[in-house]
Amino acid sequence: MRRSIRYPAVGAFLAMGAPAGLLLLHALTRGAGPIASWVAHELRSGAADYAYLALATPVVFAILGLILGRREDGLEASALTDPLTGLWNRRQTLARLRDELSRAARYEQPLSLLFIDVDRLKQINDRGGHGAGDAALRKVAEATRSSVRTTDLIARYGGDEFAVIAPNTTADDGVVLAERIRNAVKSDGDAGPTVSIGVADLKDAPALEATELCLAADRALYRAKAQGRDRVARA
Repeated sequence: MRRSIRYPAVGAFLAMGAPAGLLLLHALTRGAGPIASWVAHELRSGAADYAYLALATPVVFAILGLILGRREDGLEASALTDPLTGLWNRRQTLARLRDELSRAARYEQPLSLLFIDVDRLKQINDRGGHGAGDAALRKVAEATRSSVRTTDLIARYGGDEFAVIAPNTTADDGVVLAERIRNAVKSDGDAGPTVSIGVADLKDAPALEATELCLAADRALYRAKAQGRDRVARA
């Protein structure tokens, strides 16, 4: 559960003890015993104070909890996502890839990994400045996001490189997905960037490990770039 939900709920719950705390304080300072008649008289005589504590204090604590929870959620998200594209970063990608590898092994399902490289990003930066390079990266991120399935996991893996983890997907199906992404990136024609994509599945990795699958996808990506870029290659 997100902290922006949990913290306000906990704060409001804890604040509900404020009326009881005031009642106990009055009992101690006035030397009164916690008998029912005294409690009833105290609540009647200080009805406004107790009502204010019972209503206002939980609201204030909930608001403070919401502010703190959103801040904590934001800090956590910033540690796991790329600020330019809003996609996962490399650290989160590797963590999720290990999870998906374990799931694929447990249920004996295929799993594909796509490495996507923005072609000639340095030249884009040289011609149009870093603003043009950032726009190209955002374009690739949006095209990839619009092309994958809801079960696929997208990340910015490096400076000019993206990754797609495709559960329950063979390399053949991964190539189809990669071509869909490549064509989506090229939707602007010659005015936009192009990408090279390497595809690998578990059969291409010598061991069921994240590093091995990444190496297989990276080798396929290198071959796509060596063959002229703007194309898909499989391991």
